[in-house]
Amino acid sequence: MSEQLLSEMAKSFARQVSPYLGSTARINDTFYSYNVVSRAIFRLRQEAFQDRAFTESGFQFLGEASAYLACLAKHFWERRGLEVRAEVRWERSWDEGNFIKLTGSRNRAGRQETLTQDFWNDLKKFLRPPNHFPYCANQLYVFESIVLPSPEALYMFGTVLTQSPHATGNWPRGGSPGGPDEDFHASKELLIDDLHTDCGLPLDHQGMRKLSYWTVFPPYGWQQNDQSNYNLMTLFDQISVQEVLPRDEAYTYLRGLLRSQCLGMRNIGARCLMAFSQEPKGVSEARAYNQALEWRDYPHVEHYLLQCQARIEGDPNKVADESWVQSVRDRNRNWASGAFATEYPVDPAFQDQRYKALDSMMKNEIDQAIVALQDLSSSYPKSWTMKMLHRTVQLNGPDPKSAEAAVRELLTGECPNPEAHLRLGTHLKYAGRRDEAMEVFLQAVEKWPHNFQAVDSCLWLITDIMVS
Repeated sequence: MSEQLLSEMAKSFARQVSPYLGSTARINDTFYSYNVVSRAIFRLRQEAFQDRAFTESGFQFLGEASAYLACLAKHFWERRGLEVRAEVRWERSWDEGNFIKLTGSRNRAGRQETLTQDFWNDLKKFLRPPNHFPYCANQLYVFESIVLPSPEALYMFGTVLTQSPHATGNWPRGGSPGGPDEDFHASKELLIDDLHTDCGLPLDHQGMRKLSYWTVFPPYGWQQNDQSNYNLMTLFDQISVQEVLPRDEAYTYLRGLLRSQCLGMRNIGARCLMAFSQEPKGVSEARAYNQALEWRDYPHVEHYLLQCQARIEGDPNKVADESWVQSVRDRNRNWASGAFATEYPVDPAFQDQRYKALDSMMKNEIDQAIVALQDLSSSYPKSWTMKMLHRTVQLNGPDPKSAEAAVRELLTGECPNPEAHLRLGTHLKYAGRRDEAMEVFLQAVEKWPHNFQAVDSCLWLITDIMVS
């Protein structure tokens, strides 16, 4: 009965969120699918941190999210050869007696070894925004929030390594974070399988698997490594010094990492490619480059990347040349800007003083803002952005019905970015027209599946009724 209930809860969670994830997370039964939970409960973390109370539907949703994580762990443990038993007690109330437990067991050298984790009890502890999560407290690895964007990443690493500090039982701890050697190597091979599946890389390519050995495990933090990322350092060594792969195959591998649903993997791939002076191929790769440059750990890693590029170019002393350093920075930024060249083109209207004066008008003088935007639209007739702003700002004006019709007409044409969809959807949501709002947001996700704002807008509609 518990097995069936666990499966039903996990499937219910997946059904609710899967249509709205775009390409930001994927339900593919790999380890990296923990990202689905991170995306789905993003706003609920914010609400919980502000001491908002969960409704019955919110309580149920969180329980189903923990069941989903439990199913991922169950799948991984069973692939490890463990016998796994589920125990679920679930009442539709915030009852301290509820639990979603997995117990894994094996017989080794005539000794029965077990470990048990309560995924519901653990998920409740993680209901806070990642930037407020105490990574250094009671974790298998010691992290700071700059390294990984979600508590689920840390939690699931400990879980699949069967070394989580949240587990109970007599499972052998071993002398390293990976536990006994046989456990560490078994988990490592499965994590590599999952990474290659997630990234669309060949499972049986031994050279690529050797590189993945150094990427699948998270870095051991920054402080205790003198601000260095050993994953990145070893990956460079394997490619540029050890030459475990021909350079073109290494680039294929690194570009594969850009397809991962894990932000950390995408960052490693993009940063390595930049250090090897490899220009992004297309908007999707440019977007990964931009994210790697903007993520909050980049100041810690930039100097090392510059050193690597200087060595690759045959002159380690280049790193002391400020003009060379600036040229590399400019090149990387130029490559990354390709992510927005088509979606957010440079608009000459942005330099107009009338546009710069709009910000205060939008907040306090909506009628004047409408007139100003009409004037700007006339001055810049080719500007889609001015046209979009002029029509969407009127949603808050004296004739919202006509404004809505004008915005919907705009959506039928060529939209370079989802901004009009997001503004109209938000207007409909606050007007109490939730189904129509979801339809508009979903159109944005389908057209721009990589756009986090579009995905988050859909999930916002799902979860905002889950708090009171």
